[in-house]
Amino acid sequence: MTLSEKLQQGKTDTEAALLASDLETWRLERLALLNQLLGVGGQRASAFSTASAQTAATGTNWVALPSGACTAITARNRSGVSVHIRPINEAVSLTLADGDDLPLPCLANSNEWEIRRVDTSNTQVAIQFLRVTQ
Repeated sequence: MTLSEKLQQGKTDTEAALLASDLETWRLERLALLNQLLGVGGQRASAFSTASAQTAATGTNWVALPSGACTAITARNRSGVSVHIRPINEAVSLTLADGDDLPLPCLANSNEWEIRRVDTSNTQVAIQFLRVTQ
């Protein structure tokens, strides 16, 4: 129930204040997380670059992202299909659906991540990504 709904139902000031406090705490936590992901609040980016990576011509194969120094990347999929992304040679991957953006950590280089099409089709598609060094 929203704060305005509680107030409309005649909830006590204490109940409304508690709900408002919970909402404000949630908002501040999300803002802190966003600032951390964007490098705001003491951790500014020292460098950034953009690049793209194309899936393999053999759809079952994985392709490493192009090399580039960074401490984080944001992968952007506008290819029209879903793409798997995972750390190099790991068994578990994340699905990056068409239209998704996904921030990912890096130890030192964007080539720590690799991609392939979810449907393993041989038709190549490309994703874009932003490298950031903090």
